[in-house]
Amino acid sequence: MFPKVVRVIPTEEYTVYVYFEDGKTVCYDANMLRYVTISYCIK
Repeated sequence: MFPKVVRVIPTEEYTVYVYFEDGKTVCYDANMLRYVTISYCIK
């Protein structure tokens, strides 16, 4: 079973902090996703 997400905080540097119910905090780097989204929308 996966822990539930309690809180998500995006930052201006295109990183996302995800807080889980078990107390774990993970920082995801979403910087590359903005280029994928932009190039996909342009096509």
